[in-house]
Amino acid sequence: GNRENALPAIAGILLIYAMFNVAYWYNFIPPVPLSLREIGIYHSVSKTIDGNYSLVYEPNRWYPLANGPSSVFNSQGPAEPIYIFSSIFAPTKLTVPVFYTWSYYDPTDKVWVMTDRLTFPLKGGREEGYRGYTLKSSIFPARWRVDVETDRGERIGRVSFKVIDTSEPVKGLVTEVR
Repeated sequence: GNRENALPAIAGILLIYAMFNVAYWYNFIPPVPLSLREIGIYHSVSKTIDGNYSLVYEPNRWYPLANGPSSVFNSQGPAEPIYIFSSIFAPTKLTVPVFYTWSYYDPTDKVWVMTDRLTFPLKGGREEGYRGYTLKSSIFPARWRVDVETDRGERIGRVSFKVIDTSEPVKGLVTEVR
C-alpha cells in the first residue's frame, strides 16, 4: 500500500534534514542564504533624498569593458577616507549582523594584518540586495582587502585593491547614482 511507499520518502527527508543540521553546526554551510551582489571601492558614498546612493569612483582604466570602480585607489593622503559600498541579498524578514574586515598585506612578514572589523545590521527583503557601506580613514599605501562576513566569520565576499599615494588631484572620477 501507500504506507510502504511513504517510508523511504520520509526516511530520505529526515536524512537530508540531519545532514543540513550537521553541515550548519560544523560551519560547512552558512547559517543564512546571503549572497554578495556587488562590492567596490569609492572616493565618496552618500545617500540621496530619494533613498539611492551617490557613488564617486575611479573608473577601471585597464579593462575598459569592465564597468565600475578600479581596483587601484589613488589616495590624497591618510586624511582621505576610502569607502567600500556593497549590495548583499538576504531573504525577506531576515535581520543579521554583517562584518567588514579590513586587512593589509605586510610584504616583510608575508601575512595579512587585520586593522578593523566593522559591522552594521543587515535587513532582508530588497530584490536587488541590501545596500550599505563602510569607510576607513588613516589608510596608507599597501595592498588591501575587505572581507564581508557573517557574525560566525563565514565569508560572503571580498574586494581586493591597492592604495597608491598621489599628490596630484585624481582626474576622471565618475559619479553614479544607484
